[in-house]
Amino acid sequence: DERAAAGDAGFSWYDPAHRGEWTEAFARQERYLRQLITEFRAGGPGRLLIVYIPHVGVFRRGDTAAARRAANPHARLIAKVCGELDQEWIDTTELLADSAVPIERCYFPHDLHWTPAGHRVFAEALAKRLAPWVDKVREGS
Repeated sequence: DERAAAGDAGFSWYDPAHRGEWTEAFARQERYLRQLITEFRAGGPGRLLIVYIPHVGVFRRGDTAAARRAANPHARLIAKVCGELDQEWIDTTELLADSAVPIERCYFPHDLHWTPAGHRVFAEALAKRLAPWVDKVREGS
């Protein structure tokens, strides 16, 4: 299957040959992410949760969580910015990797978006993550 092959080969965008392209794109993304968080916080009360959804190519058979993170500069950038700004975020990489649903069933083969199964995995995790927030709203605090 095409996606499995992409997963085995890795995501070529992060190949060192493309470093100039993604380094420039990530610099812009870092500025935009910092701006988003800063402007959201300046706008008044509310909670912001940043969600990172990886390209299917970051999933290679046999990789450990540490190997996936080391091979994924995009997730590392988001982790750095969110850590520096004390911003909550979800990295769905390990959520999907640890799911009982095989990764091949979480992404469409033709456009690399999540399938209904991938959305379901995320929705269940998001519901657990948001439950304390919802409880506080219901309690009026």
